Amino acid sequence: MNTKFFIHWSQLLYDSDVKGTSKIRLYIAFLMIMLLGGTLILSSVKSLFTASRVITSTGSIVSGISPLHAVGKYLKDLNNNTVWLRGVGAWQFNDDPDAIFMGNSIWNVNNVKAELDAMKSWGINVVRSAQAVEHWKYDMNQPNAGINHRQAIKTLLTLMAERGMYFIYTGYQVTDYWHGGNQDPFPYPPYQTSRGASSVIANQQEFVDWWASIATELKDYPNVLFELWNEPHGDITAAAIWVDTMQKSINAIRATGAQQPIIAAWDMACWVNLNYPPPQNQASTMDWVFLANLNDTAKNLIYTTHYYTTYGHIGLNGGHVYDYDNIKLGFQYFKFPEVLQSYPLLIGEFAANMDTDTTNELIAFDNTMKIFEEWHIQYTAWVWRDALFGRLHGGPPSFAPTLGGSVLKTHLAIPPPT
Repeated sequence: MNTKFFIHWSQLLYDSDVKGTSKIRLYIAFLMIMLLGGTLILSSVKSLFTASRVITSTGSIVSGISPLHAVGKYLKDLNNNTVWLRGVGAWQFNDDPDAIFMGNSIWNVNNVKAELDAMKSWGINVVRSAQAVEHWKYDMNQPNAGINHRQAIKTLLTLMAERGMYFIYTGYQVTDYWHGGNQDPFPYPPYQTSRGASSVIANQQEFVDWWASIATELKDYPNVLFELWNEPHGDITAAAIWVDTMQKSINAIRATGAQQPIIAAWDMACWVNLNYPPPQNQASTMDWVFLANLNDTAKNLIYTTHYYTTYGHIGLNGGHVYDYDNIKLGFQYFKFPEVLQSYPLLIGEFAANMDTDTTNELIAFDNTMKIFEEWHIQYTAWVWRDALFGRLHGGPPSFAPTLGGSVLKTHLAIPPPT
C-alpha cells in the first residue's frame, strides 16, 4: 500500500472543506491516516516475521514452516509452539549425489514428491539423511541426472517445507560407495576408512570449512538441521579431538549467520549391562555431553545418540532387553533424563529387526517409543527402505508398512503436544 496516496487523499478533504466542518473532516482524515499507518506498521512487522519463516529456492518462495529453536528439552517454532520431530532415516544420498527416490537412481522431481507424500501420509515430519562429504564439496552429479548435489538438496528442502517437514543433513562417509567409501569414524586423517578420503578432507580445518560451506548455502532454509557427523567414535584421545572439532564447526556455522539447530554426537551409541550397571561397571552414557560443555552462541544445540535392541545396547542376564521397565531403566543409566534437563535429545537411529526375533523386536520398538512420548524425545527410526534389517516399508509405489512400519505409524498417529 502507498502512504503517499492516503496523505494526498487527506489533503483533498481539507482543501474542499467549508469553514464550519473543516476541523471535523480534518480530524476524520487524521484518524484514517493513523489507522492506515498502523495497519502499514503491523503489515511491516508481519512481513519481517514472515520473512524469517519462508525460504527462497529455485526462484520460488515457500511459506508455512518455521525455524526451530531449543528451549530446554523442547523445540519451539516462531510462535512458541512445541514442535516434536518424529520421522525416519533415509540413506538415499550415500550412493548418489542426487539420491534415489521411488527406486529410480535418476533424478525425477515427481518421484521425490511422491515419496515425500508417502512419508507425510504416515505422519513423518523429519527425515535424517547421511551424506558423502565429496558430494557437497565438489557439487557432484550422477551422470545424466541433470541436477547437481547442492541443487538436489535445495530442491528437496523446498519440497519438504511445502509439506511441513524438516531435514537433518549429516555426514557418514568421506567418499561415496562407488568410490570405495565406508563408514568413517572421523572425517579426517588418521581416522578415515574410506578409500581416497584424505584427498577430499586432509585435516580438521578442511572438515570445518566443509560445514561452513554447507551453512552458507543453506542458512536461508528454516527446515534444515545440521548434524555434525554420524557415529563419531574412538579412544579417549580421539574424543578430545572430536570435542574440539565440534566446537570449531559450531563456531564456523554460526559465523555464516546460520541459526538452525546443530546436532552433536559422540560414540556409536549408548549401552549398559543392567546386571553390572555404572558407575561401578563399564557403560557408554551421555556423560560426554557435560564433559564436552559445547558453547553455541545461538543456544540452539540438540544432542543425539543411537539405540538398537538387536545389538544388545541394554543387556540383562546375558540377553537383550525388550520390556518397558528395563528399557526405561537402561535409558536412565544412559543419562537421558539429565540431558533432557537442559537440551532436546534426538535418538537418530533405532529399529525393529525384521530378520531375527521379530516378536520381541516389535515389543521393544513399541516400548521404546512409549518412553520417547513420555519423556518428549525426538526421533528418527531406521530405516525408510524396503531392505536392511530395520526396513519400514515394502517399497514403492505403495510403501506398505512392514510389521515394524505399522508400529511406527501407530505412534506417529499420536498427536504431538501443544
